[in-house]
Amino acid sequence: MQMGQGDGVAGDINVTPMIDVLLVLMIIGMILVQLRMAFDLNIPAPQGPPTPGRTTQIVLDLPAAGGYRINGTGVSEPGLEARIHALYARRTQKVLFVHAAGERPYHDVIHAIDVARSAGVQIIGYMP
Repeated sequence: MQMGQGDGVAGDINVTPMIDVLLVLMIIGMILVQLRMAFDLNIPAPQGPPTPGRTTQIVLDLPAAGGYRINGTGVSEPGLEARIHALYARRTQKVLFVHAAGERPYHDVIHAIDVARSAGVQIIGYMP
């Protein structure tokens, strides 16, 4: 019995393909670093905190006891559409947030959303 001679399968790992892959990954990494440095970003200057007295968001609240409130001010059901229409008449972004109590019936929430849509609201967000 002699070892190391004959037509047997070699037990050595061929590392040449692994080195080729490593070199390609290194080249890609160097190119990506150069590309990342090439893009200039214009970041806006930080603005001061918003004034607490003036909010830009409009929240339609449906409390459990019934009725409607817009940003804390009570609104009757017949005047709801007119009030929403007046609030959004001069706004370019017509976004409304709806916050309904869990005890409020589902059809009341859908009715309020339908009224807001007919008053011109384009985007409606739901608050938990």
